[in-house]
Amino acid sequence: MGLLIYVSYETFSSANFILTRSEKISEFVENVLEMRRYEKNFFLYHHSEDLRSIESYLLKAKNIFTSCYPCFQSLTGSYNYKEVNQALEDYGALLKNITEKGISKIYFEELREKGRYLTGYAEWMNKLKEKQIKESLNELKNWIFFTLGIFLVLIFLYGLYLYHSLRRPIQKLENYIFQISQGKFCAVPPDFEDREMILLVEAINKMLAEIDKRTEYLIQTERLATFGTLLFSLAHELNNPLNNIYTSCQILKEEIEEDNTEFKKNLLLEMEKEIERTQNIIRSILDYSKPSSKEEIRLKSLLEETLYLLKGKLPRNVEIIFEIPEDFTIVTDPQQMKQVFINLFKNAFDAIGDREGKIQIRGEKSSNYAILYFSDTGPGIPAKVLPHIFDPFFTTKEGKRGYGLGLFIVYNLIQNHGGSIEVESEVGKGTTFIIKIPEKEEEKKKYDGK
Repeated sequence: MGLLIYVSYETFSSANFILTRSEKISEFVENVLEMRRYEKNFFLYHHSEDLRSIESYLLKAKNIFTSCYPCFQSLTGSYNYKEVNQALEDYGALLKNITEKGISKIYFEELREKGRYLTGYAEWMNKLKEKQIKESLNELKNWIFFTLGIFLVLIFLYGLYLYHSLRRPIQKLENYIFQISQGKFCAVPPDFEDREMILLVEAINKMLAEIDKRTEYLIQTERLATFGTLLFSLAHELNNPLNNIYTSCQILKEEIEEDNTEFKKNLLLEMEKEIERTQNIIRSILDYSKPSSKEEIRLKSLLEETLYLLKGKLPRNVEIIFEIPEDFTIVTDPQQMKQVFINLFKNAFDAIGDREGKIQIRGEKSSNYAILYFSDTGPGIPAKVLPHIFDPFFTTKEGKRGYGLGLFIVYNLIQNHGGSIEVESEVGKGTTFIIKIPEKEEEKKKYDGK
């Protein structure tokens, strides 16, 4: 833009100079022509007023010619300038002779000859002036097009530079954001050069840290809510063995004086079984609430323990089938995985409702991953609902049966294990959740790295 302005200014200044010079040339030409017109009148009528007019216009022409020496010389050349200047001087000398000595044929012929020369020179200068103006305008036009071309090329090159310098970091950031949208809440590395991009990445990382805190809080809240529900259910389970122990104690008190040793021994054995049963219930609650740690555990045992926790909630109309080998193990946090299974079981129970139904859990190994298939014969999930089932606070349950956090928590707990969860469902045929969990901790690190 600076180049365009500079060239335009220089070209317009040059054009302005040419136009100013052309005005002087035009004035000179007009004065010469007027001088020749009065010259003709003078020789026809011999009026002294015509002679004075010739002298007046000659003086004006000489003043213009001498005062604009550079423009006349640059237009016609130094040699021509001197010749014309001499012709003007000679023309003035002839006028003086005529004024002093009167009209003579010799002066008349010489004056006309000088006049014709000056007229021819004036007309030639007029043509040169018009030619130079045209050339100057063409030059101006060419310069403007040239500088505009350079300007457009520079804009194009700068646009390419901006496109490539901004496109790469934005594309990289877009890839990170896409991973975040897929649930991989990993911090975005601030390996950008642009300050605004670095600030944006810092803001995104702060947001991710806050989301991570809120997610952990939601998981803990859901866990406490589940724990409260389990305590309510298990209170009923504890009541039965405690009643049996109490009854056996009463019978022993009544029979304490009797010699029926065998009967007393059976009562004590029954009390021992009920106490062991109570201990198992309490142990399952303590296991569920103890701090998390990863370990290799048999999947079937983990599922049985989960069902034991849900014993008071198990519907009679639902058949639960395990198709899992006894030696099928996974590396997991048992308490977190119990929470996953509790939510999946509760969702399946709610989906089946009062109808006869079936829950089938199957496991298989595939390329360093343990794959679990958790299927139910409920009504299935509509296609328009399916993409949103892992969103927080999204629920299709009516009333106060749920807050839409169960599957959101399941999704995050599986992600914490470096695994993935998918869902396949068809209305009228049921739903299957497919869970992939890395066999080893190293696989989880590879997954997180990706």
